[in-house]
Amino acid sequence: MNTRSNPRQRKPARPVVGPRRQQGVVMAIALIMLLMLTIIGVTSMSSGNLQEVMARNMLDRNYAFQAGESALRDAEIDVENNMTAGADFDAACTDGLCLPPAATTDPPVWESVVDWDSASLTREFGEHTGGTPYKTKLAPSLAAPPKYIIEYNDIACVAGLPGEDLRTAVKFDKYRITSQAAGRSSQARIRLQSTYRKRNGRC
Repeated sequence: MNTRSNPRQRKPARPVVGPRRQQGVVMAIALIMLLMLTIIGVTSMSSGNLQEVMARNMLDRNYAFQAGESALRDAEIDVENNMTAGADFDAACTDGLCLPPAATTDPPVWESVVDWDSASLTREFGEHTGGTPYKTKLAPSLAAPPKYIIEYNDIACVAGLPGEDLRTAVKFDKYRITSQAAGRSSQARIRLQSTYRKRNGRC
């Protein structure tokens, strides 16, 4: 006896399962990582630019410092070769030769009297010493010529100097020198000061 399967009794076929729907998590993570990399890159560029500016400013300051030191040494030669106690020092700082303020409470002459842009109130590097003039050697490297003023302070008597008669004091004229110099940029300016003593006989 042949039995045939009843089509109504067949098991239903399993449905075909398609790919799951994407939720977009991977894309969100990728976008966040891209944003973080962008922030890191921009921060690195800003930091590099800041360090470059700082290095350039430090180099400018170093140029100004070296120029100011050169002006001090030039002024010391000027004092040694050209200055005497009876030189033309006055309260108006004519030609960069100054007298100190009348009162100790008065502002210093390099701030209150001297116009550092005035050629008649300052002395330029190399101008009075016969040394290397500014325009020949320093002009390509500096924004402005180094300048200085010489301030006559007082007479000092110093006893007991090596090689001198210990019973006799040696007389010195005291000069205060103030220099101002710029670096490669006119924004980088520095002001230096020193005291120089020149022997002037015995007390």
